[in-house]
Amino acid sequence: MKKFKTYYSTQLRDLIDRFHFHGLNLIIVGGCVRDYLINEDLVTDVDIEVTSLDPKESPDSVFQKIKNAISEVGVNKIEELPFFIIRFEFKSLSIEVSIGREESFIDGDFSHKNFIPTFNTSDNYLKKWKRRDLSINSIGYDLRADEIIDPYKGCMDIDKKLLRPLSSDFYLDPVRALRLIRFKIQLGFQLDQEIDLKNFNMSKISFFYLMREGEKVGLSLFFSECIKNKISFSSELNVFVEFSKKEKFINFRELVYKCAKNKDDKLFEQIQKHGLFSIKKYKKLVSFFNDTNEPKNLENLRIAGEDFYKWAKNDYSL
Repeated sequence: MKKFKTYYSTQLRDLIDRFHFHGLNLIIVGGCVRDYLINEDLVTDVDIEVTSLDPKESPDSVFQKIKNAISEVGVNKIEELPFFIIRFEFKSLSIEVSIGREESFIDGDFSHKNFIPTFNTSDNYLKKWKRRDLSINSIGYDLRADEIIDPYKGCMDIDKKLLRPLSSDFYLDPVRALRLIRFKIQLGFQLDQEIDLKNFNMSKISFFYLMREGEKVGLSLFFSECIKNKISFSSELNVFVEFSKKEKFINFRELVYKCAKNKDDKLFEQIQKHGLFSIKKYKKLVSFFNDTNEPKNLENLRIAGEDFYKWAKNDYSL
């Protein structure tokens, strides 16, 4: 971890000093540590969890100290999020600082925010990180102590190239099924043999989360992997998933382009329900594909969008 420590200690030195002045310690946790352990990537998105040197200090007190420390290093613009989370830019990094928490799930609620938080400012990582999804995302690094924190043996699972949930609570959040498929594609890891995807209630998955997770690895590839792993969606969302059997598309706009190309009115009905693409622009797309002239009129596509124009030029060698 020498390169990791050198890079982030340099980038975060002022923050580390000010947080320590206020009796707080910074632990880098999650994807930043995971990506370095896998590929030695030094990413710019950094998640930091704060612990207090006084384990009985209240979350409100710790949160105020966090804001003071951030202000003292010259950061004037911060975004305060729920659950004692602050997001801000510092040097070349996009940072999210949070207070550790435990989560108690609400019976019968299978939405993405189906829990009651209890905040924990101590260094009991076994207790706090049980809320995380996978062992590989539950590895931390203490820059001051120069040590890896690995209460759930995530390093061992990285060596095995294994995606392993931390507990049965994993199945209570359906977005985790999408993240699991995304990590499988992104990292080339295998699912733990004890994972049973049928335990997820996917009826609560929204269009937003389906697209957000899918676009990170390419939508049609993501949907194909969902089909392969027998993940079932609502009939409304399944229209998008089934379309991946016919066409390949990376993101939502390319999906719209391929929808117009195939004149798939049923699919566009679902697109319209989410209000993300205008009928006027869609008609311009359709008119291009209905154009029997050679060469086709590319101006219709310029009106719909420059990316559509480029895809058509490639498809029709225009």
